[in-house]
Amino acid sequence: AGIGGMGDMLKQNAAPAALAAGTALVAFGVKSVQAFQDTALAAGKFSDATGVAVEDSSRLIEVAGDIGISTESMQGAVQKFNKTVADGKAPLADWGVEIVRAKDGTVDAYESFINAATAIGKIEDPAKRAQAAQQTFGKSYGQIAELMKLSATDLRKKLDGVSEAKVIDEGELGKARSFRDALDNLGDIVGDVAVSIGEALVPALTDIAEGIADVNDAAKALGAEGGIGDVLGAAWDSTGFKKIIDGLNELSDALGLNEAEWKVSPTAFDE
Repeated sequence: AGIGGMGDMLKQNAAPAALAAGTALVAFGVKSVQAFQDTALAAGKFSDATGVAVEDSSRLIEVAGDIGISTESMQGAVQKFNKTVADGKAPLADWGVEIVRAKDGTVDAYESFINAATAIGKIEDPAKRAQAAQQTFGKSYGQIAELMKLSATDLRKKLDGVSEAKVIDEGELGKARSFRDALDNLGDIVGDVAVSIGEALVPALTDIAEGIADVNDAAKALGAEGGIGDVLGAAWDSTGFKKIIDGLNELSDALGLNEAEWKVSPTAFDE
């Protein structure tokens, strides 16, 4: 009996339950796509601005976010650090900062930044630490202070521990950018169609609007003196109804509707 009752319940509720589940899955899918897009494009933008590889950029963004540092602040600090290294004016070596270089001799911005943040963070004198941080990281130095409190070991552990799902590689960034471009192109197409349709509909809608105004003016002219028949007669004799009919027919042509089903005969009201 219990099994039979359950079968009846399932029959009655299967469709609503399936619909609810499907709706939830679609909503989750939309959010998942947006999350991937946001993560990948942010990593790509960070990489382009700082010269840090996309994968390393996504790691820095994730760790920074975990300790309350915005992506903008992190990006600004790395950019200023790169400029500091290029200028060669700040006494980085005196603060224990080691600049790491790639095989081709270029600065490894990711490894060098980690060295700089953790080395300057170890300076015991608060005034000297603040001076070194400001000269190295610019105005963002105060916003990445939490990062500089970490030891080199702890920071690298956090960076290496970022979930693979949140580590973006070049291939994933390419997918995100292609999807963004496809959506932008689709938006342009929809916009073009909307403008074209609007252009076709405006004359018809203008006639209809003007016709309604004329009918309204004709009815108002009688005021309370005339009966309903007089009011309708005056409205019909005005140019308003003809404009409305013309507008509806123009609308039919613009939308490609079936003439027999839609178009209004000018003598329809007389008949």
